[in-house]
Parts: sequence; structure tokens; C-alpha cells
Amino acid sequence: MPAVAVRILDSMHSSRTETLLTALSQGTPLRRHILTVLTTNPVSTEFHQHDDGYAVEHSEVLDHLATTLIGGNDAAVILRSFTDKVSHTLTNGTTIPVKRVCGWRVHGGAFHPLEAGQMYTVFHTDAGTGEPIPPEKGVEIVDAWTVDLTGFRTLPSDRG
Repeated sequence: MPAVAVRILDSMHSSRTETLLTALSQGTPLRRHILTVLTTNPVSTEFHQHDDGYAVEHSEVLDHLATTLIGGNDAAVILRSFTDKVSHTLTNGTTIPVKRVCGWRVHGGAFHPLEAGQMYTVFHTDAGTGEPIPPEKGVEIVDAWTVDLTGFRTLPSDRG
């Protein structure tokens, strides 16, 4: 997926976003991700961690997550992290990487990690019908980690 990268390192608002991304990605050494925030309006963005910060495809997704946390609203967050391992190759020669998937329930302004078994159940059940969905090739579902939001909470919430 080609990303129009936006550097988010300069303003107070960007500091909040960078702090949120740092907190969220502390539990993985992988540097390329797709973040999905599930509320009444599900949104996703790709982001890459670099030595000097992050490149984010759609920064408004992070704004939405920050607003959800600050407001104490409920959401679900899914993080798909891309490994260097190849899962399979398509007939056109495109290699598909192995993805590690984990998730959190967001409630009361905090991330509540889901264990791999919980995530597996959610990820492989059709929300509309309750029917099982077959596993996606090349996806490893893993336990989510504790996300420490101390740095995020200490930043001013306005965009001054």
C-alpha cells in the first residue's frame, strides 16, 4: 500500500501523537504497522517507525484515537505489524509478508490488552452472523502488551 508519509514531529499536537505512537509500539521491535481504530466510524492508517520519529499515512486516525482516549470513550484497537518473513507469493510474483496481529479494548482512557485467544475469537468470527471466518494466510495472532500512557497524559490536551 503506497503511503503519503507525513512527518509528525514539530507541534505540541504532534508531540501528543508521537507520544501515543511510541507508547503503542513499545511492545514490538517491528517498525511497519497498520493501526485500526474501531468506533462508530472505523478508521485505519499505516505508519512506519524511523530513527527520528514516525511517518503516518493518515494522521487524522491518530487524532481520533487521542480524542477517544482523552474523552474516556470506548473503542477497539487492532495493530497489524509486518515482519520480514515471507508468508507466501502470489501468482503475479508479489510476496506477502507475515503479519503479527494483536488488539486492545479501549475503555476509561486506557488500553486493555487482549490475549491471543481472545483476539483469535474476535478476528475469526463474522460480526453480523456469528459464523466462523477461516484464518487468513500469513497472520500470527499474538498477545497484546500493556500500553503505558503516562507520557501521553502529561501533555497538554489543547493544540496551542
